[in-house]
Amino acid sequence: MRKLIPFILVFIFFLPGCSQPMVTNYMALEEIFTEHKDDAVAITKALIARRRAFLNNYTKIPELIKQYEKNEYLIEISNAEAGKNSLVAPVFLSQESIEKRIGIKKEDNESIKSQKIYNFATKYFTSGTSLYREGNPDFKNPSIFLNGYMHGNCGIAANLFTTIATQIFKLKSAMLALNGHIASAIFHDNEWRIYDSYPDGVGFFQNGQGLAATYKEMVILDRQGKLKNSNNLFATTQDNLFQITEEEKESYNNPHVLLYPKGRMIFLNDLYLITTDNSYEQTYNKQKKRYFSKKQFLKLYKKSINNFIVENPIRRQDLDAGGKLRYYSKFPVLGAFIKIPQKVQYDSKKAPYLFTFFFTTANTNEKTVIKRSTKEYYDENGNFYKALVEPGTILSNNKKDKYLDFSAAINNLEPIMTHELNFFNIEQLFKDNDEVTLLTVHPFARRPLIEFLESRSNNGK
Repeated sequence: MRKLIPFILVFIFFLPGCSQPMVTNYMALEEIFTEHKDDAVAITKALIARRRAFLNNYTKIPELIKQYEKNEYLIEISNAEAGKNSLVAPVFLSQESIEKRIGIKKEDNESIKSQKIYNFATKYFTSGTSLYREGNPDFKNPSIFLNGYMHGNCGIAANLFTTIATQIFKLKSAMLALNGHIASAIFHDNEWRIYDSYPDGVGFFQNGQGLAATYKEMVILDRQGKLKNSNNLFATTQDNLFQITEEEKESYNNPHVLLYPKGRMIFLNDLYLITTDNSYEQTYNKQKKRYFSKKQFLKLYKKSINNFIVENPIRRQDLDAGGKLRYYSKFPVLGAFIKIPQKVQYDSKKAPYLFTFFFTTANTNEKTVIKRSTKEYYDENGNFYKALVEPGTILSNNKKDKYLDFSAAINNLEPIMTHELNFFNIEQLFKDNDEVTLLTVHPFARRPLIEFLESRSNNGK
């Protein structure tokens, strides 16, 4: 696996658009672990309460359900086959479509290849407050990042650039720690050359030979005041640390989505639900001395990230022998709901639930990192008391259906995103009906979808 900046680090940046110094969410989670020590029950109750507060204050779940029921969306992708099918929606960026957009030719040298990757990265990446930090495991896969996010600070932009350069095009790339900023570099023509793909960064400069400037050449340009958005970033003539990006053993994973028979993907024209391990703690309005509202928080991202819903009809035979339903998604899951008829009731003493666990990290000193997870508190049978989240209930607008809302079981405030859902006690939901509907909510990067819709419109479709 390629080595990334450890995700327990918090970088303090002062370049426009980069992260600002303040208490981050993972610190708050660690306080819960520390306060309750080894009391697994208290830890879980406190963490779930924090998740529910986030969902209530910084998401728009009722509006999401209403939009779903209106059946209004930008595009729908359906599974027309009789069995389960793993589909790549045409709106997503596959490796083939990425390579086509970048436009590298066989005869291109490494300098031209690097410039084309830089042009692609700066076109599609949106600068802003990061939802996750640079080393988030999901961002190791450029497919997930390009199709689900394409948004963040300078460190995440550099991570995206170096991942594409190394993993797809086999170039030698590195992330470069500057004086309050993270940039990217590629080694070609016997030198490390700077390609700062962050839209609000210093950019890309060519030297007299038509090649990207080296670090030392950037130092001179900085001293001459020729770099945009620079505040003495290249402050020393000594080369900073080039953290080389290693090639992944696995190939680029195209963004498949699992659809059951008659299942579909629905791409919405807005952002209703997002997860973070960082940013909602970063949206404190110091002037008004309060946190931003849900509308203001989601507004930070809606121009670059929207939601899509995966709708899968679930039948009794889709459950395993123990009555459990397991669903896996390559895309991070932001919310999960089971739609059932209003008349369906279940045993309150044996309510349906979704398994969850919590994960956070602590930096106790400069050299020691503690990874804390509720997995530490499993008993000898692999059980964890109350790590099973019961749903809330949302009534449909037509009063005929209701939604069991399991979103509090999603890792919506932790650095490890949710991909696998394990539902228990749901066989009772099939008592008077043949199937129920599983709805999962995911992020998608808006720009590729808009390009797809514009292309289809131009072609008369």
